Amino acid sequence: MSTPAKYLCAAALLAATQLASAQEVKTISTAELKAKAEAGPPASWAFALVDARTETEFNEGHIPGAFLVPAKTTPEKLPGLVKDKSRLVVFYCNGPGCTKSLKGAKLAIAAGYANVREYNEGLPAWQGAGLKVEGTPLPAVTLPAVAPAALKAQLGPGGPALVDIRDADEFEKFHLPGSINIPLDALVKRAKEIPAGRICIVDHVGHQNACAARVLAKLGHADLEALEGGLMAWQDADLPTTAQK
Repeated sequence: MSTPAKYLCAAALLAATQLASAQEVKTISTAELKAKAEAGPPASWAFALVDARTETEFNEGHIPGAFLVPAKTTPEKLPGLVKDKSRLVVFYCNGPGCTKSLKGAKLAIAAGYANVREYNEGLPAWQGAGLKVEGTPLPAVTLPAVAPAALKAQLGPGGPALVDIRDADEFEKFHLPGSINIPLDALVKRAKEIPAGRICIVDHVGHQNACAARVLAKLGHADLEALEGGLMAWQDADLPTTAQK
């Protein structure tokens, strides 16, 4: 491909992404998704259900029949799973406040998918309705929550190590001063990088903390807590964050 052609392709992708970001993604309710899912076995579905969370969360519990496509991998992975771009594709994650389903939906639209919906109510609403979930949960862990102001007062010598479990691109945008970034799916692989002693888990809005705690407990960490409400609560409390250079 010639250099000008490369620039044209890059410009076209950027334009498509910007257009998708400007569009409002339509939603689907728990009742509507339930009706579609109960129409027959997943192999017969006229739609594709996409779990936009991490592999760790998916393995612990997901809606039966869902494909795992972590949000950031949508442009690469979705075409291999859903070849018909006119087919209905529904994205879900951990409910309101979780941004991964919307991110995946917008990336799908930018990639040319014409019939995309977000199940914004997400897995918590599905479980709350008494509907089936598949997976292998890790043993439960007691996880104290620390309010943003209380954590801010504890930072520094003698305070907890801050482990930010978000994706690297999210961490680069902003994070707590002094925190280290080990994404949820990388905790096992990067176990040697996890500090010993007291750990405070940090995520976006609090949805992934419990899952991360179960993984860390399995790795032998016992003194665990989590930032209540995640980075969004920290920002709402007007506390400082740091962006990487």
